[in-house]
Amino acid sequence: MVDVKISALSAIASVAGEDLVAIIDDPSSTPVSRKATIDQIKTYIGAVTASSTDTFTNKSIDLTDNTLTGTSLELKTAISDETGSGSLVFATSPTLVTPVLGTPSSGTLTSCTGLPITGLASGSSANLAGVISDETGSGSLVFATSPTLVTPALGTPASGTLTNCTFPTLNQDTTGSSASCTGNSATVTTNANLTGDVTSTGNATTIASGVIINADVNASAAIAYSKLNLSSSIVTGDIVDGTITKADMSTAAKTESLIIAAGDETTALTVADGKTEFQMPYAFTLTDVRATLTTAGSTSGVTTIDIEDDGTSIFSTLLTIDSTEKTSTSAATAAVISGATIADGSIMKINVDVLSGGATEAGLKIAFIGYQT
Repeated sequence: MVDVKISALSAIASVAGEDLVAIIDDPSSTPVSRKATIDQIKTYIGAVTASSTDTFTNKSIDLTDNTLTGTSLELKTAISDETGSGSLVFATSPTLVTPVLGTPSSGTLTSCTGLPITGLASGSSANLAGVISDETGSGSLVFATSPTLVTPALGTPASGTLTNCTFPTLNQDTTGSSASCTGNSATVTTNANLTGDVTSTGNATTIASGVIINADVNASAAIAYSKLNLSSSIVTGDIVDGTITKADMSTAAKTESLIIAAGDETTALTVADGKTEFQMPYAFTLTDVRATLTTAGSTSGVTTIDIEDDGTSIFSTLLTIDSTEKTSTSAATAAVISGATIADGSIMKINVDVLSGGATEAGLKIAFIGYQT
């Protein structure tokens, strides 16, 4: 074979593994010209690639004919400005775990859960009303500070200041205590029913003397005595017959007594029913019953008296006078009245049930204390 420069050789159409190439063996020490096959060179390059890490700078890799392998974590390690963690994300149907979305420029949340109001597509009051089923009223959404309400039904507010409010003419029932009505031309129509104390603030603080006269007061007004500030005693001319009844009087004011004798002043009493009998001249309510003697019992024992109303005792504990005493008010055992209501015309009977040991009692009298009914 004739020696020829490598540069003068013709190019081969395709390279096979058995083709030879010239190499210089050990060029840095004792260089020797040798040959090597293409397969040998490929084997060497594969070994070097597998056992070392190479850095590609300004190189392009065609992924059509080449395959890169690795994990999301390996890719994250090679990148310095990533956000978040986990798996690599592609555009179509990714699964994001607790992402912070910021402010998306657009999006459809139809299949999302956890929304504050489901179905709210845009931001008008009507849209909000359309997705809420338990609202009240209509119109614009209302917030706390300075809202404008149109014909609201306020119910009964727990508090509030109506300083800047205007009020209609008082043409309705007004109730309450010490309510005030102010204004230059406040009007109360003939339909107003005022109850409770009525006062005035402003120019006229009181109703002038003589403005209200008897003709202004309805006959059925039923003004309580406690509302009358009387400057002097009531005289006969102030009272119309029948205007004050016993029901209007206190018990103390209408209390009276009927005193009935059950024997003479000197004859000693004997045990017997019906010592005195009489008929009540009017209906009567008992508040107390007392017995007195002109001559007291001289020895031990008590004088015991019973009183019947149409045959029934008016006592659950009988009336007694202790020995040597002349009145039942000092008795050791007080009488208890069980039949205080006595009808008009009732037959009253006084019975002497027990006398003292000496039986010296005389001059028995009974006081019926109470009031007519």
